[in-house]
Amino acid sequence: MYKEGDYVVKSSTGLCRVEGTVWMEGLDHTDQEFLVLVPLTDDRTKIYTPLPRVEETIRRVLDAAEAEEILSADESDALFTVKNERLRETDYKVALRSNSPRMLLSLVRSLYQRRMDRVAQGKKPTSLDEHYLRLSEELLSSELAFALGCEKKEITDRIAAMIS
Repeated sequence: MYKEGDYVVKSSTGLCRVEGTVWMEGLDHTDQEFLVLVPLTDDRTKIYTPLPRVEETIRRVLDAAEAEEILSADESDALFTVKNERLRETDYKVALRSNSPRMLLSLVRSLYQRRMDRVAQGKKPTSLDEHYLRLSEELLSSELAFALGCEKKEITDRIAAMIS
């Protein structure tokens, strides 16, 4: 279990510091224990996650060795694929909620590749792709930078170099 001061990754939010636990009335009107998280991007916000759901939505932060392993992923690693164009955004959301750094890297690489392909065809990147590229890149680069003790820019540059 996580304790006060631990750093964790919450799906769709990113890096958070555990502030502790608190008992509150849950949605089912019974008292439940909640884990209190503070996102590193906004220390004025608090996120309350019911303890029974913690394992579904929260994981520990990668260590430096795991972060390096992800960044040294082979180009032959599978790119994120969309099975149905009409469900593209749904697939992107599922990837973001997966809370998997490998899935996020796959999504970022695929969106970068899609952007380059569209530009090569004389088309603009879609706003949907750009939106999810920014989100996934922010979630991934902030965790990897935290794990490696470097700046996010360094991580985004390394990811861009993997794709070029």
